[in-house]
Amino acid sequence: MYEEYIGRIVEIRLKNRYITGRIISYHNPLINIKHISDDLQNITGQIVISSKIEEIVAIN
Repeated sequence: MYEEYIGRIVEIRLKNRYITGRIISYHNPLINIKHISDDLQNITGQIVISSKIEEIVAIN
């Protein structure tokens, strides 16, 4: 489902914030992302896919 975003910079809209970063990989149920804008500056992290993700918008 999220494979099309791998390698792209995206904005992920969660329930109460936005995370902008490059999707590194997707292995259901985890999205690995390199954060470039968030309170988690310049680190690599994982987002567990759940109802928390409201929308993913490709920026580049």
